Formats: sequence, C-alpha cells, structure tokens
Amino acid sequence: MEIDGVIALLRELARVLHLVYGSPRLGNKEDPVDELVYIILSRKTREDAYQRAFDSLKARFASWEELLDSPREEVMRLVADGGL
Repeated sequence: MEIDGVIALLRELARVLHLVYGSPRLGNKEDPVDELVYIILSRKTREDAYQRAFDSLKARFASWEELLDSPREEVMRLVADGGL
C-alpha cells in the first residue's frame, strides 16, 4: 500500500473512532499558546503551584503580547509561586 493510501486509511479510522467514541478533552487548553505556557510552567513543579502561576498570569495579562511588553520583574513575581 502506498503512503497516500495509508494516510487515507488512518484518516478514515480517526473519523470512525471520533464518531463512535467522541473526542475527550483531557483538560487541554483551547488556545495553543495557553497550552504551551501551561506545559512549560508544569515542568518539574508541583501541580498546585504551576496552576496558581498560570492563573496569576492569565488574570494579570489580557494577552500573551501584553506579558511580553511587561517588566521582567513583574512576570518573575507572578511565576515565583510556581517554583520558577
């Protein structure tokens, strides 16, 4: 079977599985950048600590672009509780 056939078969399998079982959310963030930041914060950190750090960042900044324009000390203060 050629590669295009395999890809088509896998896509059809994924479609059928989705119809039968749905797509579990598993707690992932909707926004890919939110998910990336959440994963980075979670590295080698207790769950409650990185969740608080993420929530603090989201509460303080309306967007990640706003975070990028903020003073480094402010961001450091917000993530310090997360062990970073």
